[in-house]
Amino acid sequence: CALYQMKDGQWGQLMDTQLSTIESLCSKIQTTTFFCGEHVQAVAAELNERLHEKAVFSSPVSGFRRPGFLAELGLKRMNTGDFDDTATLQPLYFRGPSITKPNPGKK
Repeated sequence: CALYQMKDGQWGQLMDTQLSTIESLCSKIQTTTFFCGEHVQAVAAELNERLHEKAVFSSPVSGFRRPGFLAELGLKRMNTGDFDDTATLQPLYFRGPSITKPNPGKK
């Protein structure tokens, strides 16, 4: 998760992106907060129970992965001159892959 806040018409990140428990996340929330993302609907009831009217949720449809959303975010960055070095660009994973270790080769 990550927390962002709009200030002067621009979104700014309040904390680094990290894995968190719902309890820990909720302890950081002081004002009405908009929750969005792929897995929000799975935890919406618990967030609502803990935060009551402070929790506002996006439409369930907005959590779907759509290349167009990523393209729109990328275009906004590009238009402000914010670029990544494509030679060193890597995905950001919060957990390691859930695959088994490869089997050792036969001798």
